[in-house]
Formats: sequence, C-alpha cells, structure tokens
Amino acid sequence: MKLAVAGLFLVAFPDGLPADFHQDFRGQAFDPQVLQIMGPEAAARIRSEPEGLRITLPAEQQRAEHVGLITTFPIKGDFEITLRYEILHADRPKTGNGVGLEFYLKTETPTAEALGFYRVRRVREGDVFMLTRATTTAEGKRRHTHELIPSAANAGQLRMTRTGTEATWWAAEGDDGEFRELHRDELGAEDVSSVLLTAYPGKAQCAVDLRLIEFRVRSGKAPTAAERAGIRPRRIALWVTAGVSGALLILGGIWAQWRRRLPRQPGAAGAGPTAPATAAASLLFPCSTCGKNLKAKPESAGKNVKCPQCGGTMLVPGTQSG
Repeated sequence: MKLAVAGLFLVAFPDGLPADFHQDFRGQAFDPQVLQIMGPEAAARIRSEPEGLRITLPAEQQRAEHVGLITTFPIKGDFEITLRYEILHADRPKTGNGVGLEFYLKTETPTAEALGFYRVRRVREGDVFMLTRATTTAEGKRRHTHELIPSAANAGQLRMTRTGTEATWWAAEGDDGEFRELHRDELGAEDVSSVLLTAYPGKAQCAVDLRLIEFRVRSGKAPTAAERAGIRPRRIALWVTAGVSGALLILGGIWAQWRRRLPRQPGAAGAGPTAPATAAASLLFPCSTCGKNLKAKPESAGKNVKCPQCGGTMLVPGTQSG
C-alpha cells in the first residue's frame, strides 16, 4: 500500500505503520503537520523551487538564528536519516561556529542528548563537516564536543545512522559521491523527538543561501499514525475521554427531551385518572320527579340526595360500600 500527501510518500505495511518516510522538495509541497517551518521570519525566508526548498538568510538579520524545518514525529529504534542538499552561498564568518547547513537530531532524554551534522564555512578552518555531540551536565550546563573534517564540495548528502546505541555520521560529496564514514559515538536507544534541517548563520551576521533537495527516514521500529502526526498517546487518551463524555451528555439531553414529550399513560405514577375512568367511577341516574340527569359519587349509593333543579328528594341507586 502506498500513501501520497502533497509530495510526501509513506510506504506502509498493512497495519498502516510506515517503513519509509521520503520527502522530495524539488517542486513538491510538504505536509505542514509533518514538517513545520521554524526560525525568525521563516515564512519570508523559505520558498519552494523546482530545484528544491530554498532557504535564504541575508547578512543583516534582526536575529541571527537558524531558519528551516523541524519534524513533528518520533523516530524509534535503529534508524537511517539522509539529507540531500546544495549550498549556493555561505559567508566566511569572522566570529561564531560557522555558516552553512545544519542537520540536527534531538532525543527524548532528561539530558537532551543530541547529534549535530553541519556543512559549514568556519572562521579559520574554511569549508568543513562539523560533527557535534551534545548533552547536559549534572550542573545543568549544555556541553558540546566537535570534530572537524575538511569538505571540498558544496553539494551532496549527509546521513546519520543508529544501530543499537551507537550513532554514525556519513557523508557523500557531489551528485554521485559514495558515502564514507566520518565518526562514531554513543547516543543511547531513546526515541529521536525531532530533526532540524536549517540554514545556519552560526550566531553571526552572515548570509546563507541553500537548498534542501531530499529528506528520507528509515526506521527499524515505525511510529504509529498518531505519532507521525505529532500527536502523543496521552493527548489522544484525553481527547477520547472528552469525546465520550461529551457524547454521553448529548445523548442524556436527547433522552430527557424525548421522555418529556411522551404522553402520560393511565395508571402511571403521579398521573391522574383519565376522563373515561372518572365517568366510570361516578353513578349516573335520572331525577324521579323532573327527569334531570344526576351524578353522585359511588360512596353515596343507598343515600337520599336532593335534585338541584326541582328540589325533590330521591334515593341514589346502588349498594353502599363497607
């Protein structure tokens, strides 16, 4: 089974769990529920082109922050995440960590374990791959370790993989370059909460112009459909509970309205006798003097009553009870 949504392709198993996520940015729209834009003035800095998703940051920015995309679904178990890119221009910075492309993974850990893969232009080293491992110390400080590897091409592919708890950085330079292993490090087996794909000014007032061309995720353990959409099971449970409660309240109101509209049945609790039942319980007889039809209660049987019309006295027919 194959699903397609605005250039987003999910190859799925029969139970609906994806084995492969692939986004081609070349003239293709992306699903904003799966890939969200991020960064200052992102809507103005990002545009779709036939060659890919272009991100352009000017040299003079109000805030020198990364701008691009962030995923909203978790990545579980072993994975292979690949980004095809092209850097059109990157200023040579005078300060900062480098200017260019950022490919960054965050994990769902208390210490916010993360991996960074950068293709940047540095102050002293020039064009390099910068491989970053980030964690939070016991004192609550963010610690980054870096490894720099020279790079000769402005286009190619970056790849990060995990097998068990070990992560590996790979790079392929040029359109048809082969992947080569750059570095390995321990990451842990926790879920990857998000992936950032951004133009990176390195906290400096530097211009960056690049394209994201393709993005692919292969995972050993696929997320559920709800997790792909960025919805956690806890939120789903809350929504289901609220939905059921609301439905019960609505059904209760409909039932009460229906009950109020039902006609009362004879003999029902709190219901008075109907007119025929009242007539049947009364004694009807004519006045023996003037012939006027008279009515008396059953307990008046055998007693003398006075006719209201002629004033005559007569005996109520029937037998007195008790």
